[in-house]
Formats: sequence, structure tokens, C-alpha cells
Amino acid sequence: MNQFFDTYQVFLKIGKNVSITGKESQIRFLFFSFLYITHRRISHISWINSGEYLALAKRVVLACHSEEPINTEVIALWLFINLQAIKKNHPLENELAIENFDLVLPASALSPKDWNYVLTVLFMLSIVAIESRWDFERLYETYEAETIRFSIHLFEKHFRLLTVPEKQRMAKRMYRHYIAKHLLIEPLFFASIDQQPIYTQHPLLNKKFKQLWQEWATNVPEFSSEAFKRHCFHMCYQHADADTLFPTIHLTIQSSLPKETVKQIQLQIRNHLKNSATIVFEQEKTDILLSTEEHATGIQINPTVSIKDLEYIRQKILDRIHQQ
Repeated sequence: MNQFFDTYQVFLKIGKNVSITGKESQIRFLFFSFLYITHRRISHISWINSGEYLALAKRVVLACHSEEPINTEVIALWLFINLQAIKKNHPLENELAIENFDLVLPASALSPKDWNYVLTVLFMLSIVAIESRWDFERLYETYEAETIRFSIHLFEKHFRLLTVPEKQRMAKRMYRHYIAKHLLIEPLFFASIDQQPIYTQHPLLNKKFKQLWQEWATNVPEFSSEAFKRHCFHMCYQHADADTLFPTIHLTIQSSLPKETVKQIQLQIRNHLKNSATIVFEQEKTDILLSTEEHATGIQINPTVSIKDLEYIRQKILDRIHQQ
């Protein structure tokens, strides 16, 4: 367990009692992550009287003036962790330098420093949107501005040009990770998904991202963690255009079958590949040649197309896309 905790500079000590040592900000986030991943909602935890924390969470939402739907159960769980720490006299470290939020917050046992930490984490996890303080110009005045601009430059180099609102959203997401890195809790981000199916289904996206990441890691090695790599891939997946996600592949079918039968085969192939490529059938200038005839050139398929045929064609098309 201590090998795992070493990343966050938090350690277990076992003696007469079990204790945890390390920075208080990281210990709080560690416990929050554990309870969130285990229970998801504060009301699911039988040993917590959730009512008072849910009431406080609702007042926090009102103070943030957010018009978006917000999960008060998660906010309440985060408030519980911080209020318990204060109750047990575990203050935040003095050198903790985080952003200030210009909000009128409800009365509680939380000090201004604790409130700043609570809100910073909520902002970092995108649980609340505090738009009045996080405008585009504000972000570009920070010391991370050059790196944020470089990340946008890389995306536009390898994928497509971004609109101004897209750049704003990307800059904010980048800044959230800077905060997490500063607080040494970036590896504990718990919103990850299995990326392997995306790699397989969209090989051109995967290829472009590998090129982008290699250039990023070479220029910004201090900010190239696995957690940030996953985050960057999600951003590329979210903002990639159709030509990247569904590149056009030209196919030709040579067949002596009736015209309507050939059309049905084309429809089967097109629908089977619709999540990975845009299939266009042509008579010439083809990327891949298929045939229902024996001893013909190209990829031979059965006149009655099977799933095995379709999967074989899919793999050939994905290989072709990866070579682009």
C-alpha cells in the first residue's frame, strides 16, 4: 500500500494504531476519492448523517450561481471529508497556494483557506462552474499560458483548427490539470474510461494522437504523466473531425452476382464499418479491391457474406487507415 501511496507522498504507519502521514490536502483528496469510487453518493453511506452536508452543498451551489445541473451528493461528500478533518484538528498545510474565489459562501466551520481548497477541487473536477472568475483572458495571464498555447497549437497541427469557444474550453481543462499537478493529486483523477476500444475503432485518431503526444512529451516532459496523457486523448477524441474519426475508404467489388445482390453486400459492408470509416464504392481509383469470384485479384469474399468476411474486411480497412 505504501508503494501505491508513495506517488502522493502519503504513508501508512502501523503501531499501536494505524495512522496516515503526509500533506493534509492530499490525504483529504485520497479519502474523498476512496469514498466516491466506493459509494458514489453520500446518502449511500450508512454511517454518515448526510442531511447536514447535503443542506450545506445546496447552499454552495446557490453561492456559485450555477445554472447547470450539479450533483449535490458529490459536493456533500467532499464537504464531509473537509469538515471531519477540521473537527479532528488536521489543518491544511501553510504553504498551500491555491486560487481565491470571490463568492459569498454559507457559514460553516470551514476557514477561508479551507473554502478555497474545497472550491478549487470542485472546479478542478468540473463539478461546479465558476465562470465569473475563469474567463479566457484570466487563464492567459497565468504562468502556464505558453504551455496552454502550445497544447492548442499541437492539436491544430495534428487534427484541425479550433474555434475560439473550443480554445476556451480546452484552456480551462488544461488549467484544471495544472491545479491537480500543483496539489499532487493528478494521478487520482477518477473519470477515466477504457481507451483500447477507441484505439481499435479509430486507428487514424490513434495514429495522430501518438504523433501529437510524442511531440508534447519531447517539449513538455515535466507535464507528461499517464493521467495527463489519458486526459489529452479524451480531448482529441472529443474535438476530432469526421475525417479523422471516419476517414473515407474507396472500395470496389468485382462480382458476377445480380446487381441487387451486390448492392446488398455493399450495404452490409458500409453498415458494419460505419463506426470506423466512411465507405465509398467506386469502379476505379479504389483503396481496396473485393471479389466474390474464385481466383480473382483482391480480397475474396463469399457470395453470401458472413460475419467472418465482414470482420476480415474491417481489419483490412483499419490496416489501410493506419497506413495513411
